[in-house]
Amino acid sequence: MRILGVLVMATTAVAVGACDDGDNHDHVRSAIVAGDVMAGCNHFEFGPHHDGFAASAAAMDAPLVMPHNDYRLVVPEGGGYVKLRAPSDASYYLMLGAAGASVSLSDTEGAAVDPVETQTPAADCAAAAALSLYTLRAGHYLLHVTGATATQLVVHGPVGGDHAADAQVHEHAADAGHEHAADAGHEHAADAGDEHHAADAG
Repeated sequence: MRILGVLVMATTAVAVGACDDGDNHDHVRSAIVAGDVMAGCNHFEFGPHHDGFAASAAAMDAPLVMPHNDYRLVVPEGGGYVKLRAPSDASYYLMLGAAGASVSLSDTEGAAVDPVETQTPAADCAAAAALSLYTLRAGHYLLHVTGATATQLVVHGPVGGDHAADAQVHEHAADAGHEHAADAGHEHAADAGDEHHAADAG
């Protein structure tokens, strides 16, 4: 009976240990969502593209970048700065295309903002040599890109935040592409209106 009791206790201890191990794995589960990464990854190929976009050597001269665009950055020796506008409180993915490139982020007060998680390279985006997930409040942030003199930069977001703001950012990025179609539509409507009045007069 004593031997049987010892065996039962040992088996119970192993079972408890397995549960604890499982709980630990739950705590370190990735916050990066594959579907969100793949959606952002499309911007590397489909843009909108901004070729030869120059990051500045001085933080005060940083040009503005927006989510849902592909910026093909030219980066000064020693690193370069760009400014990001986050349109709403949400999660954002920062993706860099060049191997060895990295980015650090700070708020308007100069305080460093740490990523929730990073991947080098991105597990679900072959074009991204580095990926960082950030939780940001709406506002402006300074990005310092180092480790490469040229890299693609894609910011994907807001994710899980204000979908209306997200749609607005998409519309802003797509405005240039829709202008010609809109112009053609207006011209067509104007032509139809002129023909209609001419017919009435006849």
